[in-house]
Amino acid sequence: MKKSTKTIIFAIIFIVVAVLLVSFFVGNSADEVKTSTFKQKMGVVYSYEISDESITLDASKQDTQKVIVIDGYYVVVAKDYELNDDEQVIEVGNLKYLVSAKNAVIKTVEIDGYTLKGFNSRGKAIYKTSFGREDNFVDLLDALVGSEVISNYNYLDPNRNSFWSSLIMPGLMLVVGVVIFFVLMRQMGGGGKGINDFGKSKARATEHIKIRFTDVAGAEEEKEE
Repeated sequence: MKKSTKTIIFAIIFIVVAVLLVSFFVGNSADEVKTSTFKQKMGVVYSYEISDESITLDASKQDTQKVIVIDGYYVVVAKDYELNDDEQVIEVGNLKYLVSAKNAVIKTVEIDGYTLKGFNSRGKAIYKTSFGREDNFVDLLDALVGSEVISNYNYLDPNRNSFWSSLIMPGLMLVVGVVIFFVLMRQMGGGGKGINDFGKSKARATEHIKIRFTDVAGAEEEKEE
């Protein structure tokens, strides 16, 4: 096999492998986090209690918690929580959430079955999490979009990768495997001579060689003979 042909084959293999690796790492680059953390990354501020009635903290909690009033709601938050000018309370079913757009690093969300993937303002996947049937995540997303805390969310088509995964990817792997097998067999076969020639000496036996006196002139041992 010519050197240029080998170079082209290995270049193709390298490109295919590189594409597969990039696709794998790009698709799995988002950090896996807990559901509560994912909510916080969407701008949901952790709060101990939210009520439309006045809340009085126990003396044991006053060193670590404080009460703030947002939109007529009394909200208990951590003592060191820094207030923004865009906090608001949203209601989702029987639950209430304190949210802030300035705290939201996730701006768009993709729903893939029971998996959520969050993207920043540049469209890069940064966090992902899983949720159960009992969670009210979709209702929460509706409220966050309506309150302009996040931009939008969308559902992914469950059949979007069926053609790619069932045909193209296996086809590429088959091509790579055939090429590697072909190259290895060519090398083992000595460029087409067959592996049966392996181990055979290429040296030729030299018989009936006549040596003349002039050929060994100056060699003392030969002269003595």
